[in-house]
Amino acid sequence: MKKIFLTTIFFLLIFLLHTSTSFAATYYVSNTGLDTNNGISSSTPWQTISKVNSFTFASGDSILFNKGDTFYGNLIIPRSSLTISSYGSGEKPIISGFQTITGWTETSPGSGIYSAPSNATSSLNMVTIDGVNTPMGRWPKTGWSTFESFSGRTSITDNQLTSTPNWTGAEVVIKKNNWTIDRSVITNHTNNTITYTSGSTYNPVSVDGVYGYFIQKSLNTLTQMGDWYTDGVNLYMYFGSNNPNSYVVKASTIDKVITIDSKNTVTINDLTIEGGNVYGIYAYLSVTINITNSNIQFNGDTGVFGNSNTVITVDNCNVNNNNGFGVYITSTSATLSNSIVDSNGMFAGMGRVDGISYSGVYVRSTGGLIEYNQVTNAGYNGIMFYNNNFIVRYNKVDGTNSLITDGAGIYTFNGNPASPNTGQKVYNNIVINGGANGLYNDNSANNIEWYNNVISNVAKYGIHMNDGYSNSIHNNIFNNATLGGISIQNLYLLEGYNHDNTIYSNTVSQGVNTSHMTLLGDGRTYTVGNFGTSDNNAFIAESSGLNLHHELHVLPSYGLTNYTFANWKAFTGKETNSTLTTATLSSILFDYNASQSNKTVSLSVPMIDGLGTKYTGSTILLPYTGIVLVPDPNPATPSATTFTLTGPISGSINTTSTNFTITPNNTYTGTITITPSGVGSTGISPIIKTFSSSSAPQTFTITPTVAGSITLTPSNNGGLTNPSNLTYTSNAVISTTYTLSYTANANGTLTGTTSQTVNSGTSGTAITA
Repeated sequence: MKKIFLTTIFFLLIFLLHTSTSFAATYYVSNTGLDTNNGISSSTPWQTISKVNSFTFASGDSILFNKGDTFYGNLIIPRSSLTISSYGSGEKPIISGFQTITGWTETSPGSGIYSAPSNATSSLNMVTIDGVNTPMGRWPKTGWSTFESFSGRTSITDNQLTSTPNWTGAEVVIKKNNWTIDRSVITNHTNNTITYTSGSTYNPVSVDGVYGYFIQKSLNTLTQMGDWYTDGVNLYMYFGSNNPNSYVVKASTIDKVITIDSKNTVTINDLTIEGGNVYGIYAYLSVTINITNSNIQFNGDTGVFGNSNTVITVDNCNVNNNNGFGVYITSTSATLSNSIVDSNGMFAGMGRVDGISYSGVYVRSTGGLIEYNQVTNAGYNGIMFYNNNFIVRYNKVDGTNSLITDGAGIYTFNGNPASPNTGQKVYNNIVINGGANGLYNDNSANNIEWYNNVISNVAKYGIHMNDGYSNSIHNNIFNNATLGGISIQNLYLLEGYNHDNTIYSNTVSQGVNTSHMTLLGDGRTYTVGNFGTSDNNAFIAESSGLNLHHELHVLPSYGLTNYTFANWKAFTGKETNSTLTTATLSSILFDYNASQSNKTVSLSVPMIDGLGTKYTGSTILLPYTGIVLVPDPNPATPSATTFTLTGPISGSINTTSTNFTITPNNTYTGTITITPSGVGSTGISPIIKTFSSSSAPQTFTITPTVAGSITLTPSNNGGLTNPSNLTYTSNAVISTTYTLSYTANANGTLTGTTSQTVNSGTSGTAITA
């Protein structure tokens, strides 16, 4: 009886599972719909996000928004196992937190400052004008104002600052160092001193043009077109003499556009998500979140924000124009792939205060994968990754670190020398045009393999390793890095922070007077050379520059010692098998392939790489690889691969032909044999021509004695490709018969007509009367 009962329960569960998936429904939402409709067909759609948020869905349901429509509100995913996507034709449907601002009134005649009602709060962080991300007004308009002194982390004194306008209640933005931009409310402004709420744990630093401060969030900053400020009731904007109604101004009025909180198996597909004052997509404590084929743009802080999730995937998305991060994810198993992440964190003072904001991508994940992305234009790092079993590969990173320079195109750190990393690999990435380092192994990051990456035209080092250990840096290209190709830094007062690293088979190509490798060590504790091994590297240098190839900085004074390549070898005991090649800067060829297809690079002259490998004609770059070549000073003479056989096609027997010609296509050593065959070849022996490191043409003739066709077959003993056979026809001489007629006169000579046949080449007989 018990067995029957359990069997019944089992089949009942199977039935319920089947029916729950079999009856999954699809719901439709359109601007032309009604919330009183049933929503179950495209002809009876709902109209608003509010209706979607209030409905009770079943597992497996789909919610589709009409393409070409815009829907305002915070879409709150109500349950697990849902798909949010689109239907119809046209542009992706837009889920938006934007309010279009209308009803502008000039605050005072001739001021050029206008105000309009807004639902935005005083923490407004995203405004667009005609679809362009526009930061709030600031003073001064550009750069950083310097200050002469500070008091802890709560006040600065700028001797040039006047008491008018009074900035109390505004916000001060302070670039405290090369990795921190603070935002703090000004609590008091007296004379030339500003007092503010404490921000980060760092004291402020003032360096002309590099560090300093500016002020925002004040009506007094509105002095040029597009400057804006909000008091939480109205939005104020400077239009000057321009007509406000000629512009489309939008302001974010909700913090999150899509919220996924503690849900499982949710798919967001084929949508445009924009206008969140903080987040475009917010996913928290959720499992298996898939965000695909979508645009996530113009959000006040982060485009895709995922915190404390398990399995999150962002694929084939365009994440752009977000003020803090493009993508920020903490998750067990995270994937970012096939996406464009562009123009994120571009405005100082618009990101959060956390030491990592203004970056394109931030992913902290065990089991992470970042691949086949284009990450372009970021205020701080392009890609930041952390934790074990993480792979970063096949990405192009271009134009990072425009605001904050203690970073890189691809950056990681550990923070705990006693905590080993495992399974981290960074390979086949292209990093170019960066405002800082190309790659950055920071703060005791360890056991990371950096290989087959191509770094070029960055403002600091190709790769900078700060207190890292047991890392492997190999087979990379570091080209035209302003401060140097490879930098190894031991910053802290512990010898063991930087050890057991292996550096090999890299190509380092640098311009005039630029270091190839730099050691930055604390001279009180650091023993030069303890960082690990370095060998079999190829260094390429500008031949007109100084003989400066390696340098040693000793802290704390940063005393600098320059070394020639030979002296560096002797000093460190490293680079025994490494090479140094010199060439003029204009002759150095650098190229890369940031695509998923092979790329052919044409070479105008024979070239070599840093290891002496020769290249002629062209070379093929595999996906996400690069090359650095210089003109070959001793180009190899090209060897023949084939030859031609040319000559006449016919002639007479017993007559010597005109010349036949044999021509190798390049230098050749060996023999070429022409073998006659066929009816007319009787008595003609094979012709053998010998070449000795020559490509000069050689000729021959034949004298056939028998009429008929002759086939001339070429062959060789040097591995050349033989040309086609040549056919020659020998013609017999044709006997021609002539008939001669004679007429005798009446004086007694011949009468009538007598005929005689004379063959060609013979004489006729005498004729008598």
